[in-house]
Amino acid sequence: MASLAGGTAVARWGAARVSQAVLCAAGLVLCAVPLLAHTMPAHRMSLVFSIKEMGVPLGGVLAGLTVPGAA
Repeated sequence: MASLAGGTAVARWGAARVSQAVLCAAGLVLCAVPLLAHTMPAHRMSLVFSIKEMGVPLGGVLAGLTVPGAA
């Protein structure tokens, strides 16, 4: 069923926009799941969340270092 609707959506809006919409929807669904806060002990919570928050900027730095060389 998803493949049937996906082909029509890609033809209408393009692959990039459909991918962005699907990934944003998946991210919103995952935000509703309080997994990390419930599995982490209270004395380690600040360390784990600070490492989690550093993931996006670190990924941007790594992409900035590797993409120009790959291009």
